Amino acid sequence: MSTVLIPASENWHPLDGVPAPEYIPPNWDGPHVGRRLIEGFKTLDRTPMRMLSSSFGSAWPAYRRDFSEYFAALVGDERAEHATAAAERNRVRLMPSAVEITRMEAVIGWPGRYLRGRPQLAIIVGTVARLRALDWPMENIARKLRHSPAYARRCNRAGLDLIAAGLCREPVLVF
Repeated sequence: MSTVLIPASENWHPLDGVPAPEYIPPNWDGPHVGRRLIEGFKTLDRTPMRMLSSSFGSAWPAYRRDFSEYFAALVGDERAEHATAAAERNRVRLMPSAVEITRMEAVIGWPGRYLRGRPQLAIIVGTVARLRALDWPMENIARKLRHSPAYARRCNRAGLDLIAAGLCREPVLVF
């Protein structure tokens, strides 16, 4: 998905049936940094080795069987088992593009770089971005962080604003 700046002269209307192009601010700001962090973690989740965004476990594929498969195996009908195995093999996984991976590599290090003297803030910003990429609601994220939702939002916003200020100090192009 390409990102385009909406010119002020362009006449886009929400009832035209065309999705709005993404707005890119002229300078980095907190909400835009948060959007890019979430996008980076979503890209990380789509890579083949996504150990950082998912829980630790086995590298073997998961096999589930329901009663009909056990019953089919008992009576000697292997067709159901073959159909299940074929469906597992035919699963399609969309891999991220080179542009998405390049952006992800740049974005993932921002909390550690720009929040260096504030480890708790870096943890909150990173955790919120990682779990928002997995579509967790903010209330559940705050519970996981053992903070109130208002405090987690306030700290997350403060951290995102600090990262945006650091990106504006350095000549990092807005994407």
